[in-house]
Amino acid sequence: MDTNNFLDDVASLMSKQLESFSGYQDQQKEIYDGRRAPLSLGISLSPELDAKIRTKLSWGTVSVDYLSNQLNFDILLNDEWGINELFNYGQADNAINSAIKNSIIASCSFVSVTPGNTSVGEPPVVYTVYSGSEATGIFNNRTGKLDFGLAIEKMENDKVVSWLVFAPDATYRWDGENFTKINDSKYGCQLVLFAYCQDIATKPFGVSRNDSAQREAIDSAIRVLKRLEISSEFYATPQRYLFTNGEEGLSNLESLNSKIGQILHLNNGESETDSPTFGSIDAASPEPFIDAFNLYAQQFAAAALMDPQEFGISPANGSLSSDAEDRRAKKMVDLTNRVKKIYDFSVKQLAFHSASIVGIPITGDMFKLSATWVNSIGSVSDIGKIGDALGKLFESVPELAKTDIAYELLGISKRGRLDNIDAIKVDPMAEFNGFSDELKQIIMENAKAQIDEFKDLDGPNV
Repeated sequence: MDTNNFLDDVASLMSKQLESFSGYQDQQKEIYDGRRAPLSLGISLSPELDAKIRTKLSWGTVSVDYLSNQLNFDILLNDEWGINELFNYGQADNAINSAIKNSIIASCSFVSVTPGNTSVGEPPVVYTVYSGSEATGIFNNRTGKLDFGLAIEKMENDKVVSWLVFAPDATYRWDGENFTKINDSKYGCQLVLFAYCQDIATKPFGVSRNDSAQREAIDSAIRVLKRLEISSEFYATPQRYLFTNGEEGLSNLESLNSKIGQILHLNNGESETDSPTFGSIDAASPEPFIDAFNLYAQQFAAAALMDPQEFGISPANGSLSSDAEDRRAKKMVDLTNRVKKIYDFSVKQLAFHSASIVGIPITGDMFKLSATWVNSIGSVSDIGKIGDALGKLFESVPELAKTDIAYELLGISKRGRLDNIDAIKVDPMAEFNGFSDELKQIIMENAKAQIDEFKDLDGPNV
């Protein structure tokens, strides 16, 4: 297999992989946008009426935004190479925050790092964000990075006319047949993966924040809301749903008399007169609907590790005990810290690529780089209270002052702690030396395995 044929095979596999993943991506975006619609309401309803009642629920939006607001990239700590300046010039922070939010919505997103054309005013390094429906890659679980990447470059009439193929040695433009080299790469594939709650062994492309438990709660709540709307509409004007629609039904006298008879006998209440009340029917109480809706809101909040009051549930219906609230809050802190570590690795890859593009040698010392995050603190008075408490704590336990706890609690940049950094002597990525037969085989096996994995993912409305 020569290199050109190999690139063509890999690019074709990645395009199929992207197509197989599109259904899952679309489903998660529908949930975030509040466009989720369950397949069945569990009741008999005409398609025409169902189309008129478009119930929306924004729980998926609240869940994603709540977490993403705690994951705003700040700067790189321990930067001795001027990477922060490159990031600032190329607005890498916007790209990073956008990629993180997209990955929380739909499990993964990507950022390409390519040389800019400074002669036309571009920054030295350009950062471009791609959603999971616009890009994909072949993941190597030994390095934790992509061996290859693919991104949609241009579309015409809803069809892709050109792709960008990110290979270890260079980035190419691909029209489905021919490859045109755009630029060389000194640090491998120039497409960086951002994956939410990534598990390298089983879920290298992450999972969505709105998982199956949250989707089920949303579907159940939407059913309740739709039934409430339908119930209210029916009890207000039942004749609209009992008359036969269309001229043929209304022109049939026997059918019309039958329908009128049904309407005249709808009233089930006690009456002192034999004369039926036209169109009258006892209204159903909304309380069962409200109770069911509150229950599903609490289920969603529990799955999202959030306070039910974030979803409009009053304390009387959805309050937690203090112990339960403490456990929930700790789980959210643990989740936030976990995803920060995952995204820290992705940010480091952006830094390494940026350095290689401008000619900065990449050495083991660069592993000292560490992403810092802008944490949400209620007010300046909150910072003062935390500072006073920490001062007293450090007086009692001076060893804590050597840790990162103060920086984390105050929401400011943290100090990097790598005690054995001097022991790292190996270049993290040697210069690419071409595709050996062994490397080709490994890459192709990874690609085929990932396509099979994507086929097993939940599809739309599952």
